[in-house]
Amino acid sequence: LIERALEGNPQSGHNAHVSAHIHYEAGDHETGYHFLKNWQKDYNKGGAIHGHISWHVALWTLAFGDAETAWQIVDDHCKPGGSEGPPLNILTDTVSFLHRAMLSGIKVPPARWQEISQYATSYFPNSGMAFADIHSALAHCMAGNQDAYETLTKQAIGPAAEVVSSVWAGFRAFASENWDQTEQDLGAAMSAHERLGGSCAQRDLLEFSLAYAMRRQGKYKDANRFIAMRRPRQAELAAT
Repeated sequence: LIERALEGNPQSGHNAHVSAHIHYEAGDHETGYHFLKNWQKDYNKGGAIHGHISWHVALWTLAFGDAETAWQIVDDHCKPGGSEGPPLNILTDTVSFLHRAMLSGIKVPPARWQEISQYATSYFPNSGMAFADIHSALAHCMAGNQDAYETLTKQAIGPAAEVVSSVWAGFRAFASENWDQTEQDLGAAMSAHERLGGSCAQRDLLEFSLAYAMRRQGKYKDANRFIAMRRPRQAELAAT
């Protein structure tokens, strides 16, 4: 179906985006990367999801070992001042890339976390949108912006409030390197984190963070089993 859609409208960002997710979920990362990288060359930077598509390309670029180019993509097309997309995408794409880069073993400069934490404070200071809430909290925790974190997390509201609360606590524990508590809090969100919104690829942020916390405790077999059961086609991406 998506192949027919692309044939009918090959310039559609949404068609290309869906195709990228299909490749990602199938574990066909190399094909997805080359397809999206080549397709994006003709996509206007002002396109609604140009920044988000750049996030996909940046993650695959990072996965294939070219961290320098991946950072350049983020700086030029995803982060505040680089993306022309909506604030929600700028927030979530930037936070997600920074964290997944860190999970892969890359040292993320504190200034990057501070910049996106400030952006979150400006655009999403209070809770109410679950997907923004969890990314804002992660930014504040990793930036050491305690005041912004406390303001945001006074009370989780909305239909996924209890899941948001678990993730908030999990990210706070993660930033403190309290791995056992991270495992407990993020683990509590695993059965229902689709309620937070976003795609499976975006919520791999949670799955991979939990696996990371397990490994930091020496629970390598448990972490591998967890990923094998829940995200088997992403095992290589999660093997940090």
